[in-house]
Amino acid sequence: MAERLADGKRPIAATSSLLQASSEPVAVSMQAMDPWHQLVMEVWALSARV
Repeated sequence: MAERLADGKRPIAATSSLLQASSEPVAVSMQAMDPWHQLVMEVWALSARV
């Protein structure tokens, strides 16, 4: 799980860097964010069971 979280954070960090580097508003594709969202939902479900 830790490895999956680390892998999932990489695209989020890249997106964050691009947003900070842009001087104009930009949109983030929900399709690009979906894998991270699914992983977060899985972690929440696991924490609810524990």
